[in-house]
Amino acid sequence: MTNNTEIALAYNFVRNTDKSIFLTGKAGTGKTTFLHRVKAEIPKRMVIVAPTGVAAINAGGVTIHSFFQMPFGPIVPGMTMKEEKQKMTKRKIDMIRALDMVVIDEVSMVRADLLDGIDQVLKRYRRNDKPFGGVQMLLIGDLQQLPPVARQEEWSLLSPHYATPYFFSAKAYQQANAIGITLKKVYRQSDRKFLSILEEIRNNIVHHQTLKQLNERYDPEFANGEHKGYITLSTHNASANRINNRELDKIPGKAKVFKATITGTFPGQNYPTEEELMVKVGAQVMFIKNDPTPEKLYYNGKIGTVSRIENNTIWVKDHDSDKELECARLEWENKRYSINEKNAEIKEDVIGTFRQYPLRLAWAITIHKSQGLTFDKVIIDAEAAFAHGQTYVALSRCRTLEGIVLSSHIDERGIISDYNVSNFTQNIELNPPTEESLDSAKNSYQRTLLEELFLFDAIDKKTGYLLNTIRKNVSPLTGNLEQTILEIRQNPLRHASDTGKKFIAEIRHHLADSPDAEKNAVLQERLKKGGIYFGEIIKKQFSEPLAKASWDTDNSNYLKQLSNILFDLEDLIDEKNIGFDVLKNGFSVSELLERKARNIVKKEGLPKKKRKPLPQSENPVLYRRIIEWRNKKADDSNLHNYMIASLELIISISNELPIAKTHLLLLPGLGKKRVDKYGDEIIAMVQEYCLENGIEPGEEPEPKAIKKARDKKAMKGESAKQSYELYNKGLSIEEIAIARDLKPSTIGSHLLPFLKNGDVDIFRLIDEEKYKLVEKYIAVKPDATLTEAKADLTDDLSYEDIRFAIAAIKKD
Repeated sequence: MTNNTEIALAYNFVRNTDKSIFLTGKAGTGKTTFLHRVKAEIPKRMVIVAPTGVAAINAGGVTIHSFFQMPFGPIVPGMTMKEEKQKMTKRKIDMIRALDMVVIDEVSMVRADLLDGIDQVLKRYRRNDKPFGGVQMLLIGDLQQLPPVARQEEWSLLSPHYATPYFFSAKAYQQANAIGITLKKVYRQSDRKFLSILEEIRNNIVHHQTLKQLNERYDPEFANGEHKGYITLSTHNASANRINNRELDKIPGKAKVFKATITGTFPGQNYPTEEELMVKVGAQVMFIKNDPTPEKLYYNGKIGTVSRIENNTIWVKDHDSDKELECARLEWENKRYSINEKNAEIKEDVIGTFRQYPLRLAWAITIHKSQGLTFDKVIIDAEAAFAHGQTYVALSRCRTLEGIVLSSHIDERGIISDYNVSNFTQNIELNPPTEESLDSAKNSYQRTLLEELFLFDAIDKKTGYLLNTIRKNVSPLTGNLEQTILEIRQNPLRHASDTGKKFIAEIRHHLADSPDAEKNAVLQERLKKGGIYFGEIIKKQFSEPLAKASWDTDNSNYLKQLSNILFDLEDLIDEKNIGFDVLKNGFSVSELLERKARNIVKKEGLPKKKRKPLPQSENPVLYRRIIEWRNKKADDSNLHNYMIASLELIISISNELPIAKTHLLLLPGLGKKRVDKYGDEIIAMVQEYCLENGIEPGEEPEPKAIKKARDKKAMKGESAKQSYELYNKGLSIEEIAIARDLKPSTIGSHLLPFLKNGDVDIFRLIDEEKYKLVEKYIAVKPDATLTEAKADLTDDLSYEDIRFAIAAIKKD
């Protein structure tokens, strides 16, 4: 196959580009051989999947449904598969994110909605909106052979969305701009006359003379005679089984039964042959696996007769050479993919084995099971052909026309072909990719990887989302996380983004004359310097500040939400770090892909929660008691925990041990109403703890200290400052009002001066959309009063919203 132009082209597209490919060709053109070569030689992280268990075992992969956790019913477009129903493990998600390529064998049997389902899974878990989540797809199969199953009740749901049931009607396939490559050289047949007949049947343009030639092989009585080495290809299982059982019964004596040895997990529907093989000396059998020994005495599809059975060995006499072949038990493996934690390589784990003689009775076999096999002598019963491609599959199993005997005439009705398939495959054959398009795709792939590295849009979007989440959440957030993100966005991110775009323009300039980035010496030197420069920016101004950021919240849902966003942000920053680190030694596609994949695997679980270090409680037992009391109160009142008492307040209580309400009033975050409501219970807990441990409670403050505190609160502007301080700690207006026993409108008034001088962010107080509505209105009516604005604007805007927006618009 080394001189096969199409195979060489396909191989280079797979190895050197990210283009999705449909590899097709007539029966016997080497598609399976190509798959084995790709698996053995191409270093991309790939998985091989197939629509059925038997096809997956033969391809050395797993089923589509098991790997992608797909439902077995129709996947109607617009229907989102729920993550919890897919039960994806962390390891499986890591594997999906590390993939470079997915190979689907026997893709002719894959329905359009199933391919779109794969697209949905890849996009979700890779967090990538490109077709198939940016993974290269290699689809292998012959559409003129067996079609996808589309039962009437399923197709009634899918037909409004898909032109045909075939994979090429999938929305993801159409968006992927995949290329089609047709293998033309037939290795199975060499007879030009027979090849011409097969080509006409394949393309549904059978001429009268062709049918006449074909039907010259018709002999209705042939199957009733004794003809060594012939196998009947039937359309239905029942017919094939009936022939095999009838012929076996004709042989005198009792059949010997050989039971397969099965270990681990190996589902019955995936068995490659009978679990209980029944044979007799004289039975016609077919080898169903290639001889793994160096002698290569038999191959998948070879026909012979059982000549003797001795101990645990079956001897088969080859019909071609009359040579007796020794047949021992062989093993098939059921595999599962996993990922190597050290190097992020996708590896195959054997989870089950099936050990049996590689034989099956071979007086008859179904056309479906014959797919991929080669025979020298066949009897074809295609009278009951019921599906597109069945007649073509049956005829193309044989090496020569002379080796075929028809037990029924073949007419135009038996040659069922789908116009949509013929049209699609003809378009592929008429528009093959060229060496020039290969070079273009290779260079485009390199350019895409480089440009994605120097683009900072994803980090900009994620940091913006993080800030928005912090500002809109009602739970208080302690620590400096918000300030850290603001500082990253205000200067480093803007600088990196602007410089990155300039660098992309420079990359394009260098690639204009020498488009192969890996071989462009001038660009490589520039990229090395860029890797050093941007690497320092990422490390010093992104990674290190984020690592030092500390934060905390006692709202568990909010904690989880922020942790997830931070995990994604750190992942994006790590990806930049890795990319620029690779560039320091020169740009290499394989090195970049490997380092990215390795990084995905090493990140286990969510990041450690970077919480703001709170002061330690001097009395941890009391601290835990108050926490439990606080949480129960919150549950009973249907309030958030922090609305009863913040963590800082609980630490203050456990350290100062107050046993007087006057003392409680001096602690941060406690107003008179909450002291009246909860003070007695708090004091009782403190007193009980002090008695248990024989320690002195905190001293009641002197009247002068209380008066001083009250005078401080009464100072002009002091109340507004207290509200502003609580706002800076992350509390919302409603939370500050609860903490200070004041009305929300009063807290709003406190914050207005700080809003006007720019110390308060307007978008923590109202939505951006509301702000823009007021901004447009004030631009038209700059002197409108608050009452006029409320009357003119939408009901969704409150007086408070309008007042805040106007203050921000007219701020100094």
